[in-house]
Amino acid sequence: MALRPGEVLQIRNTITGEIITETSDPNASVYMGKRKHPGGFIIVYESEFRDAALMLKDHGALPLCLWMILMTKVEIGTGEILINTVELAEMLQSHQPNVSRGIKTLAGLGLIQDIRKEGKHKVVRINPSTMWKGRETERQQVLRLVHNETVKKGRKPKANGSNSAP
Repeated sequence: MALRPGEVLQIRNTITGEIITETSDPNASVYMGKRKHPGGFIIVYESEFRDAALMLKDHGALPLCLWMILMTKVEIGTGEILINTVELAEMLQSHQPNVSRGIKTLAGLGLIQDIRKEGKHKVVRINPSTMWKGRETERQQVLRLVHNETVKKGRKPKANGSNSAP
């Protein structure tokens, strides 16, 4: 059975409960996590994930752990994440200033983008070229938005596609 672009097929083994997933994107791996909401999965783009891991290797374990935790908090269809650095520090058994530096590292590497503050929380967007949670049409809209914001700020979009619209 051929999948249409952006389509994901999920099959559940009724004996083991294992979910077998296939996607039409040859560069994507699909992670099926136990979530409170049905359909809780993220698409991780292999080459971008590998590149991110290689970029993060020189920054210690905290930014990589932080990035992986943030991926589990991504809002479906927007790529937005509500961050509370105190809660993240407790979760990572670290100090709040270290988590703040880790977030700045992720932003500096282009893995997340600051959007706004909401009280004591910060809202960031995960780079939709690296991973996504939601429909492909929503990802394409966010990619265009990121591209337009990058151009508007006078920056050149990155060649790897992380700030470019398809």
